[in-house]
Order: sequence, then C-alpha cells, then structure tokens
Amino acid sequence: MSQRSFLMINLKTERRQKLGKLFTGTRIDGCMLNAILDGHIGEAFTDAENPTYGILELTEAKVAFIGGDFTHPSVCQYLKQLSRFWMLFVTSDDFEETAQRVHPHKWITLDRYPFSTENLSMAKMQQLKTQLPPGFQVKEIDVALANRLAEDKENEFASYHLMNFESPADFVERGVGYCVCEGETIACVASSFAVCRKGIEIQIDTRKDYRGRGLATIAAAYLIAYCLENELDPGWDAATDISANLAKKLGYTPQPAYPMYLFTKSRALVMLRYVAQKIKKFLGK
Repeated sequence: MSQRSFLMINLKTERRQKLGKLFTGTRIDGCMLNAILDGHIGEAFTDAENPTYGILELTEAKVAFIGGDFTHPSVCQYLKQLSRFWMLFVTSDDFEETAQRVHPHKWITLDRYPFSTENLSMAKMQQLKTQLPPGFQVKEIDVALANRLAEDKENEFASYHLMNFESPADFVERGVGYCVCEGETIACVASSFAVCRKGIEIQIDTRKDYRGRGLATIAAAYLIAYCLENELDPGWDAATDISANLAKKLGYTPQPAYPMYLFTKSRALVMLRYVAQKIKKFLGK
C-alpha cells in the first residue's frame, strides 16, 4: 500500500514479538493484536532492531494498531499516506496530538468497550444453551458450513468470519465457530475472528430478519463454552451498545472504554457528524 512506500522494516513472523513490549498491558492488548504479533495474520512494521514504535496492520479490514513513539517521523509519514476509512487502535490518548497535527479535523473518535473474562462461568454458558428457540439447531462450523459463509451473498457480514483465514479449510483447522440454523438457513454465527496463542477474538453476526430472538446469546454461549473447555481466552471488544450489553449478559466484566480513531480524509464528514450529534442531542431533550 502507498502508506508503506517510505522506509520501514516489514518484520518476519519470528521477529514480531520484539514489538510486544510496545503493546503489552495497554488498553488494546487483545487477541487481534496478538494474532498479528504471533504471525498468524497481518503485517508488522517498525524502524529498527530495537524498535521505538510499532505498526501492526490488517490490510483487508483497514485496521492498524500503533504503539510506542507516536511522534516518530515514520509514524507521521504513515499517517500522511493513509487512505480513507482506516481504523486506528492506539495505546494511549497521546496519539490525539499527532493525529490532529498530521490531518487536522479529519478524524472521528468512536468509543470501544473492552471486557475481561475472569468471571465467565461454564455453568452460565450451559444454562444459556438451553434457551435455543424451537425449530433452530446449533452446528459447529465444518468445511461445508465455512464454504457457505464464504459464498453467502444475502448476508453482507457472513464472509467477515473468514477474513483472517486463508480458506474455509484453514478456518476449520485453526479457528472455531458455531452457527444457529433454521433448516438450511444460517441465522446467526459466532466465530473466532482472530486466533492467537492465548485465545480468540469473538465475532458475532445475526441476519437482519432473525434479530431480536436471542440467537446471538445462544451462539456466543456455545463458543465461549468451547473456549473455557479448551483453556482459551474468549476476547470481547465491543463497538456498539448492543454488543456491550450482550457481553454483560454473558458474564463478561466491563473495562474502561477507550477511543478508536477513524480517518475520514474529509473535514466535511467530520463536521456533518458533529452537526448530526448536536441535532440528536437537541431532539433527545
């Protein structure tokens, strides 16, 4: 991509762990980030053998994680060459100053709601499994189901479950997931969006015409139960109130919210969002 046309070191898999110290223990230290450090997905960039910054990329998803020295010239150059609608996860709010200096008024911050897993209970997952509505079945994703997800054109998010895997077969070999089905229709999917050494990052998707029936709770319970049985950490980082409320229902423990930076490449879009928020707040009074 164009934003990498300047001098950076693209770290091979075995060298990526050197960047871990820039991210460990920070608010974005989750499975998706660690999947890149582990070398399972994405790319990793830095400046030297003893790195002062790190940039971890998921190019297809337009997601990047940035840690270390945000003022480093290479980080600034990276930001200058970003294309529209990249989502940046950063280790601290110090990033704000650099972001606004490089691209003034072209960023939107969106809250993320992380959760910890220490209070998850197998007993609760088993109890939630019993709430499956009549007429539905839960199926673990095999190659046939993974192929159906990859080819599903009716559900725009279905293929996202395989985004970080080379093929449906690779997903079945390295990942895990469950579908809630009504007959031959895949109504809801809970799967490992990313896989790292310590666990998975959970992604859940329900077809629009099946929402509001509790299917996401059922699918998530099956996936979390699998993780607990296999000593995997079932990571959950919510982007919406709906996702956050589901996490609480499942027994996750809320952690402090943090901002994710969306690069719009447009001052007009940022202003439109600001006006829309003002109108929404006014009408809500």
